[in-house]
Amino acid sequence: MKKLDKIFWILLIISIPLAIAMSIPTIAFFLRIMYLSGGAYLGFPGPMSYFASYSMLIFSNLWWVLLLLIPIVWFRHTNPRKGFALSLIAFSALFFIPPVLIKAQTKALLAEAKTETYPIQDATKFQSVTIAREGCDDLCERLLAGNSIKIVRTSKTVKTSGRKLIYKRAPIQECHDLDKNFDDPTLCILAYPNDDKISDIIIEDSVEGTGYLKREMVGFSPKIYMKRTVILRDNKSKNILASDEQIRWVQPIGYVPLQSNTGFDGNGIHGGGLIPPQAKHITSAIDASVLFEKLGLNLASSLIRQEENKSKYRRGKIYRTPAPYDEALEKSIFKFNDSNKKRVYWHGYWKID
Repeated sequence: MKKLDKIFWILLIISIPLAIAMSIPTIAFFLRIMYLSGGAYLGFPGPMSYFASYSMLIFSNLWWVLLLLIPIVWFRHTNPRKGFALSLIAFSALFFIPPVLIKAQTKALLAEAKTETYPIQDATKFQSVTIAREGCDDLCERLLAGNSIKIVRTSKTVKTSGRKLIYKRAPIQECHDLDKNFDDPTLCILAYPNDDKISDIIIEDSVEGTGYLKREMVGFSPKIYMKRTVILRDNKSKNILASDEQIRWVQPIGYVPLQSNTGFDGNGIHGGGLIPPQAKHITSAIDASVLFEKLGLNLASSLIRQEENKSKYRRGKIYRTPAPYDEALEKSIFKFNDSNKKRVYWHGYWKID
């Protein structure tokens, strides 16, 4: 046997037990301790941390890389081209086929998570909406100002100190009675006592999953770990009028190279071992106003604007453009406040005590 062949087989024999050892959670945990001892815990990676990281990467990948090179060594003297071709095919299969499979798996996973939507014939028959809010927020104002919905009821007040009210497009004179300076001849929005009726459209907002990865979710196939669904349901027929989902999932970037993992990589404590590199993904945020527009309902422009986030640690400030009916609406809310002066919420950005 040639000298190069001997070196190859010696490396292969050495790398396999080392790779197996690296997959043992206890050894992986020991490497984590080495990583912290190198100063990375304080934010300053030291020599030991670099050693732990690179040793994990090298030894957990060396064995299967050498396996892919076996055809080159095997056919070295008889048919080197055949050996090279077989190794090239093996590398191509491991690096290019898995991403295609993962993409197909992810597409099927997200398609299965979609909620079925039923088409409607006439959206003008809907006059009222119930929203899970403590008061008339931005969506509530846009619906009432859009001249399609006349009544917005609130429902999320069972465990809060806010009073359950309904909000209506009221006659202009009622705003004049509450605010002598009211000068808008087109729109008046006021609060009224709860009438205990059920609206034409119900907004259902549900969340499945905790939003945190669990041990069994990190692996060789994509997994959903959180799904939020918003549904607009016809209260009379119980059919889904429109729906949208926001999904968080984790998927392998590829099946190789395998990485020896300590179990503390931000993907949930999963015990360590040999796992493929993982990536977290999330679909676009849900916008309920878009769902209403799909139904053919007319919504006014939003009065809310958010200041650009200048720091990744702070959320930008939220501002609301004043509306002519503000004072009248505030007085109508305050009029129905409880005698013990519990907080009454309006549009979610300020409150009246």
